[in-house]
Amino acid sequence: MISSLEEATRLLSKWRTDSTLIRLGLLDGPPGGPNTFDVMLFGLVRELDEGWVEVSNDSDRCRLLLDVPGTKFEYVEPDNRELRLADDARAIAAKRIEGNLFVRWPNGNSGLFTVLREGTGFARE
Repeated sequence: MISSLEEATRLLSKWRTDSTLIRLGLLDGPPGGPNTFDVMLFGLVRELDEGWVEVSNDSDRCRLLLDVPGTKFEYVEPDNRELRLADDARAIAAKRIEGNLFVRWPNGNSGLFTVLREGTGFARE
């Protein structure tokens, strides 16, 4: 499902209110492409204002500007058949992941906010 900045902000706001555990992945290009960095952070949405979102834990933090003209947002359920996953990987994802918010900035960078199900080996701080 394609989302707007407003829809993405509402979703991130809900995750902040609910203290939802997030895995944030960042790439300097599209997933699967040649990248020079690949960063992953587990944490909570702590701040959301004026187009910025902050995901952090006790020792790490990441602030991202979402309000950039041309940025695309897409919410994807883990069982979405458009995701190129083997059936066994899809089954594992459905058990561990509630959903994903893909962010693609116009400069080619991309981010993935993944909502993790509790009780699947991931713990909040």
